[in-house]
Amino acid sequence: MSYKAVLGKKTLNAETLINAGKLSGLIGPVAPFVAVDGGLNAAYAAGLSVEIGDVRVGDVSFFTLPTAGTRTAPDGQSIVVIG
Repeated sequence: MSYKAVLGKKTLNAETLINAGKLSGLIGPVAPFVAVDGGLNAAYAAGLSVEIGDVRVGDVSFFTLPTAGTRTAPDGQSIVVIG
C-alpha cells in the first residue's frame, strides 16, 4: 500500500477530523516539517477539518517541489525560491 493510501485512510475520515485529540496527534508530529502562515492556528485548522469533510483519498496529491534555496522578500518575509 502506498504512503498516500495509508496517510489518506488515517487522516481523511470523520473519526480523525472531528476528534480534537486525534487531529492534534496527527498534526503534532508533522508540524516541525511544515511551514505555514502565522494565521493558521488550532482554531482555524479545526474549522478547515469540518470544511474538507467531503475530500477523499483520491482527491489528494502529494509532490516535492524543487527549490533554489531561501531568500528574504522585500517586505522582510522568508521565502523559498522555486528551483
